[in-house]
Amino acid sequence: MPISYRIDKALGLLTVVGSGEVRDEDLVSYKSTLMSDPDLENVTLEISDFRGTSFTVSPKRLPDVAKLHEDVFAGKRPTKCAVLVSSELQYGLVRMYAQCIGRQGHEVTPFRTMEEAREWLGLPGEGES
Repeated sequence: MPISYRIDKALGLLTVVGSGEVRDEDLVSYKSTLMSDPDLENVTLEISDFRGTSFTVSPKRLPDVAKLHEDVFAGKRPTKCAVLVSSELQYGLVRMYAQCIGRQGHEVTPFRTMEEAREWLGLPGEGES
């Protein structure tokens, strides 16, 4: 699968990493797997690193993918999600996705660097405690 994740229960942090080509179906499969993870319960922060990917996600499908986010986090506190991107196309797609997610009380913002993303989430820098 081109999307993997890990959960840091102490920080309430979901870290997602994409690689290669990421399509609509890959996002759906990832969200379905995530929904069944019991460690998801206390997640309120997310860093998704898609800098190593090429998106082929259709802008028309973004509301459907956003609905999956709502399903994953249904009944939980709103999340704050930083998405790392490497191109203008990715940046634009994340902004469109953020508009869909924002209606659900979740915040999604694209970033170019991990340092900016971690700062926005209120996390220590990489390697810091």
